[in-house]
Amino acid sequence: MMMRFIRDLSGAAAIEAAIILPVYILSIFGVIEFGHMYWTANSMQYAADEAARCNAISSTCDASTTAISRATGIGLTSGEIAIASSAVCGNFTGTQVTITHAVSPLSKAVIPDIIAAFFSSGGSPTMSFTLVAQSCFPNP
Repeated sequence: MMMRFIRDLSGAAAIEAAIILPVYILSIFGVIEFGHMYWTANSMQYAADEAARCNAISSTCDASTTAISRATGIGLTSGEIAIASSAVCGNFTGTQVTITHAVSPLSKAVIPDIIAAFFSSGGSPTMSFTLVAQSCFPNP
């Protein structure tokens, strides 16, 4: 009777799936989150580059509006953009644009509040990351 129990493989696939499935799902969400954060940081850097260039070259350009229009899909506000027209950037003086933006993970809506509360410091779950993009363009 004991030998029959040891050789029985009828539930092996279910046990293997129960062990591997959480790791697989976490890796999928990890790849999605990494891609989202990378895309957001890249969009912010492009917006900072364009705003610094625009403000340094043209006196009629509004750098905040340029940055907001170039950072498509991330919801920048003018309060997240700092502009210094005569900043020292390495060997030259130029226009420096700094964008600071808080980003919430995409999976925040997927993760139940119980799990999110376990990872937060107490109270309601707050999961966000602050990304910073900075660019400097020489003044003519």
